[in-house]
Amino acid sequence: MAASSSDTLLSPNILNSFKQAMVDRPDIEGVELLAMAGLSEEFHANAHIFKTDIDTYLNTPALHEEVFGPAAMLVTYDSMEQLETLVDKLEGQLTASIHGTSNDLASASDLSEDLQYKVGRLIENQMPTGVEVCASMNHGGPFPSSTDVRSTSVGLNAIQRFLRPICRQSAM
Repeated sequence: MAASSSDTLLSPNILNSFKQAMVDRPDIEGVELLAMAGLSEEFHANAHIFKTDIDTYLNTPALHEEVFGPAAMLVTYDSMEQLETLVDKLEGQLTASIHGTSNDLASASDLSEDLQYKVGRLIENQMPTGVEVCASMNHGGPFPSSTDVRSTSVGLNAIQRFLRPICRQSAM
């Protein structure tokens, strides 16, 4: 993590929100900062990894809020029942990743079933990738991750967000 480079975010406001969240998260009782990347430029965002237990996560609404930027929250649990409770309490998300062997994934089919209603993209044995303008990519999910499922910021339909029909009458 220390060797990871920092990078810019979309706007100064997003960067300021990210930096504030990185200051606030470790102050929450039961949240531990596991690792943090270096910051190469003051106007960059650097990666952070936090850890908490399921009870702290479920009982701390601030942890349910999205942090846009290079941050991850690892939530530990003791049983599949606890994990199912966590998934049930999740709001809409852009992605979710499930990691395991073929047998693990087969035994977690109920979990996959539940997660598919919470996310726009369900990923098996991979970390979420960046987004790409391609036919198979969607960047949305159930509310609140997306307010309108007819729109996406990536994928082939994203181009429609930047098109404006225009009629030129009597143009030469």
